[in-house]
Amino acid sequence: MRVVDNSKKVRLVQLNRSTMFASCSCMLFGTHGIPCRHIIHALRSAKIDELPTMYVLKRFRKDCKREFVLSPEGILLEERANSPVNPVLQKLISETSNRIESLFVQAKNSPDAMQILRDGVFALGDRITDMIPAKELSRIEEFEDFLGCPVPMQVEIHPPTDIRSKGRIKRIKGHADKGRQQNKNEQKKKNVLQPRRCSTCKKVGLHDRRTCPEKANNQ
Repeated sequence: MRVVDNSKKVRLVQLNRSTMFASCSCMLFGTHGIPCRHIIHALRSAKIDELPTMYVLKRFRKDCKREFVLSPEGILLEERANSPVNPVLQKLISETSNRIESLFVQAKNSPDAMQILRDGVFALGDRITDMIPAKELSRIEEFEDFLGCPVPMQVEIHPPTDIRSKGRIKRIKGHADKGRQQNKNEQKKKNVLQPRRCSTCKKVGLHDRRTCPEKANNQ
């Protein structure tokens, strides 16, 4: 596909219909990892309204520094040592979370399906509340439950290192200071008495024809 943008440059976009992966001659996605407008135009022409996940690189995601390692049985291998969740319960949590997420993705394009999913989740919530009453937690307990570890009651903060310097601290001059200093220098140059030429003796000095020494001698 050939795409012409506002700069009147012709860009060549190659789109694979089976994998829906496109490459553009501008090389924006290949160099910076950002889909260009030419690729997005090609995807829209192919009736694709949602950007495929292959174009969202991991370094641009919020969980780019988070890694979850699961065993073949679906058990989270890397977990905090002080976590009170046992492996069996962790497996159930992982399976339930993945299933709910897949159902949400499947039903988000249909209002009827989303209504059915909402009613089912609310019904399950009522049954779980009847079985296990919800515990009212304080803000600290909620934060500790979120972290999986208790909040320390005493924190040692090291004082900053004292720096002993001699003399007055000099501030780094910026653009405004340089301009102000230049104006001061120009004003000083204007205030300095400039030598002038006498019309009587035709010499350059600090006198004029009224105070010329040759005029006084002639008189």
